Amino acid sequence: MAKHKGGFQTFVTGTFTTDVRGRIANGETTIQREVSRTMDGLQKMYQRGWTREQGERVEGHEGSLAYCWVVEVPKNEQGEDNPHVHIMMNWKVPYEQFEEWSGRIEGIWGNGYFHLDKIKDPLCAGSYMAKAAGYMCKAAGQDDQGRVKGNRYGISKNARAPGWYTVTEAELGIMGQLIAEVHQRMLEKHGRLFRERLSLKTALERTPKDRSETRARIGKKLEHTRQQIASLPIHSGKYHLIFRTSDALHRFLGWAVGAGWKAAGRPISRYFAEFRRRFKARRVARELGRLSWSDTEWRSALDSYSQYEQMCTEK
Repeated sequence: MAKHKGGFQTFVTGTFTTDVRGRIANGETTIQREVSRTMDGLQKMYQRGWTREQGERVEGHEGSLAYCWVVEVPKNEQGEDNPHVHIMMNWKVPYEQFEEWSGRIEGIWGNGYFHLDKIKDPLCAGSYMAKAAGYMCKAAGQDDQGRVKGNRYGISKNARAPGWYTVTEAELGIMGQLIAEVHQRMLEKHGRLFRERLSLKTALERTPKDRSETRARIGKKLEHTRQQIASLPIHSGKYHLIFRTSDALHRFLGWAVGAGWKAAGRPISRYFAEFRRRFKARRVARELGRLSWSDTEWRSALDSYSQYEQMCTEK
């Protein structure tokens, strides 16, 4: 949603009255059934449009409403289940229409309080969902989202990312070592950005909400740091790599093949043992104090891998 559709635009928290909570407890209805009924009603209103009290017609939208929802069941002060549902959707209206629009939506819900908030930063909408669930559970003294019968999460088809598909399969061989090597290099070269992001996030969380100017200043710096990290061609972990450009992928595969990795088959044990020995030696050198490699040292180390390739062809 954030990458291709502008992100979610409205965040909703729906509650249940005592009567509805009793019906859920007795099995007369379920949270999922109430959410599904509500989303069906919102979908129709989104596509067909609606009429304001003074007669003005608000036209509908082409396509379907994109949304996702999550259920949590914290305990109330009496120790009873107090279910809530949080919803994000890509639908918003001008300020002058908001009161009537939200009233209509709350009427569709019909189960209790239905609070709507504008998402100020649609590209970071996921944090709204995570924080809301966390705050509700903390307030109830819980460390999880409570027990839920049925589905805890739901997402519309048009809000889902495309499914994965297999391009090719290959023997991993030494690929795990190569991935770890790239991750180490990313930490050495861009570790300052990652540390700065963590520091700014912590500072923002610890700054009281009434200090709006300070929060805005920290938020601006945090956004700038995030943009710098997003511009990196590779996102790395100890066990995975995500390439943001095809050029970065091709460069990595070219280096991997030069280092002895084969797209098919397994490297001979003698070569693999030598690779692991030299790989470990470099790690030990870093841990003993050589934590920062210059670009020249790095290129020299990478070039040395190509010398091992001959061992793969020896009989």
